[in-house]
Amino acid sequence: PIAIVNADCIQHDLVGLSGFAAAGEEVKSIKFLLEKTVSDRVTLSIYRQSYESKIVEHGKLMQSIAKEVRKLKKRKRAYQSLDQHDSEVTLAEIKECEEAVQDLQLKLELVENDLDQLRAKCPSVEDSEEDAKENIIHENASALKLISKLEGPALRTLLWNFLESLIHSELQRRNMKDLLAR
Repeated sequence: PIAIVNADCIQHDLVGLSGFAAAGEEVKSIKFLLEKTVSDRVTLSIYRQSYESKIVEHGKLMQSIAKEVRKLKKRKRAYQSLDQHDSEVTLAEIKECEEAVQDLQLKLELVENDLDQLRAKCPSVEDSEEDAKENIIHENASALKLISKLEGPALRTLLWNFLESLIHSELQRRNMKDLLAR
């Protein structure tokens, strides 16, 4: 079952309730800023998760390359001390190791390219959690200042509108989850 919420209908229900203000331009603007902040933080979190998984993948590829190179060196040493018949088998193994190293190097280049693209899209992806929190506060200083100046009724209306956005997002998430489960 897919649920639909009409935010205008709910906002209309707030009109006339004691303790709530009409949703004026100021409340709408702040709500927009808050939604943008949420969107930016979600995007940053997605980039961070992707970046961290690429760093792990990079490390694993480096280990795999080192392992293959050791194996290759061992095979090359063995090749030099073998007779004609055994050397053909070892030569095939050397070629196989060389191809494996080349494949791993290609994968490593792709991962490094992905990491570079993530850094270009979001330079703060490498920042520590503490630095990230400071950046978020700094980037949202104007919205925080606007919120701090709101009176109680306007704050309640803003909170209610923001909760409605959250409800709408949660409904979309659940609907998508249901669709994917089918």
